[in-house]
Amino acid sequence: GEGKTWALSGMIAGGVVALLAVVGTFGAIATSYAQNHPEFTQWAPTGAAAAQTPIVIGAVGSALALLLVAGFVWINFQRPIPAPVFAMGLVLLVGADLYRAGEGFWHWSSPETEQAASDDLIKHLQATPLPYRVFDPLEIYSRDALMAYSVPQVTGYHGNHLQTSLELLGGEGGANLLHSPNLLKLMDVRYLIWPDTARLLGYHRVLGPVRTGLGKTAYLFEADSALEYARVVADGVKADTSQIVPTLMDARLDYHRLVLFSPDQPVNPLPVTAMPAPPASKATVTKWAPGAISIAITPPTDSERYLVVSENWYKDWKATVDGGPAPVIRGDQSLITVLLPTGARTVELAFRPDDYAKGKTITLVSLFLIILFGAVPLVMRRVARG
Repeated sequence: GEGKTWALSGMIAGGVVALLAVVGTFGAIATSYAQNHPEFTQWAPTGAAAAQTPIVIGAVGSALALLLVAGFVWINFQRPIPAPVFAMGLVLLVGADLYRAGEGFWHWSSPETEQAASDDLIKHLQATPLPYRVFDPLEIYSRDALMAYSVPQVTGYHGNHLQTSLELLGGEGGANLLHSPNLLKLMDVRYLIWPDTARLLGYHRVLGPVRTGLGKTAYLFEADSALEYARVVADGVKADTSQIVPTLMDARLDYHRLVLFSPDQPVNPLPVTAMPAPPASKATVTKWAPGAISIAITPPTDSERYLVVSENWYKDWKATVDGGPAPVIRGDQSLITVLLPTGARTVELAFRPDDYAKGKTITLVSLFLIILFGAVPLVMRRVARG
């Protein structure tokens, strides 16, 4: 009884929706809505009129889908359909209507002719051994386009930034990088992408002009001298949080002499009374992969030093120095920093998310318990019947 009533109500509703669509009720509602909202007034007269036919077609399609689903349910109550067939039938009917309604909103892209199309500049960057970073301040390429080819951009992708990184770079666009050539060194920005052949301080043109997938002109500039992804720093100092970024942007600061820590970092460097000399030890990346970095220190440190890596600090980075565990702290506002003891020779960095491991364990245990609680009653029933 109730099932038949629901099916009959569904068919009646479908008929009413179809009738309202044909007589233009939904189109009139759309026009009225557009005209009464100031943000739509610039296109309401033409846009609403142009949308009348699609509105009718869409509403009639939805009405027919409702009629078919309701009719299918009615048939099932008149002459029961096998449960698997009935379930699959509902899935197909509803799925077909969802496909019809959504198909017009899908965009079948052609990457080879759009913004993600490869070109000589992208190929050059892909052939460059990692690690390095690229800065495209005028967004000649969209961030997504370069991301598609695993080109590492100093400004990141999709707005997925740590707040400390945003503060260091000067927002998602990297405004601080534009105003501080020194900061480009700290962040290991080896390449700049520019729209013309302008003279860029500290960089020289290596490629261009190149035509991008969106038809823009691009030039590639490379740093005049080798940059450092990792560096050994002589000493550290705690500084007022508000002064760290301005100090790092100052061209007079030598990043080999001092690393700056915010007051909340778990490190207590001795007071610095004079600017220390650059250390004799150098850091060389011997192996690099996402989440796994090996660094050699040559010669070994002559006293306690710091290793600063141009990679954003996060709590899941783990470090070992000469095989022993070492704390990973946040230095220079947003960068990985490791305390090096006297005689340090090698550093291994690995990204191991503890929260993920715990979550995975909880999920597997929960899944096991669900299966167990579901299986026990079945086994008990069979034992009772036997």
